[in-house]
Amino acid sequence: MDEVLEKMYEDTCTAIIRDEREFFISKIKRGQIFDFNKAHDQALELWSKVLEEVEKRALAKREELLALRNVANADVESEYSTETEEADLEDERRFKRRQYLRTKRANELRDLQELQHRAVFMMASANFQLKNEAEETRLYDEAEKLRREACLSSFNSDLIDPSSSYSTCQSLHKTAK
Repeated sequence: MDEVLEKMYEDTCTAIIRDEREFFISKIKRGQIFDFNKAHDQALELWSKVLEEVEKRALAKREELLALRNVANADVESEYSTETEEADLEDERRFKRRQYLRTKRANELRDLQELQHRAVFMMASANFQLKNEAEETRLYDEAEKLRREACLSSFNSDLIDPSSSYSTCQSLHKTAK
């Protein structure tokens, strides 16, 4: 019974997250329409609000992912304490479920990072149109950092420390040259 309710809860959360993502995408596209019609200030305001909401969700998703990783690490430490085959099967089922949730949360975080990148990039583009070079440069740099972080997330389903992802990506980029 618990498994069925947990599955229903997870499916509902997935639907909500998918709908929120579509909502944010539509707001970003609406901002693009404003930008195309030379209403750059309206576009910037809309994208700023989207960015703020997406950043909140990304932070919460990072914390959730970190909590799942901490639980998994605690489970690994207590792995040798099982006594029966039935307990081993239950532990294996629990491990697979947590691994599935970790991968799913990592994918959700990556989606949020991509939305952040999209919003910041659009804001930089609007600042280019407004000839605000300092803000444009800052936002393009931020967009690049967010894109690299999202790319690294694609290769690593573990939690990526945003402060280290940029330098890690730079070192990967240098070795690829």
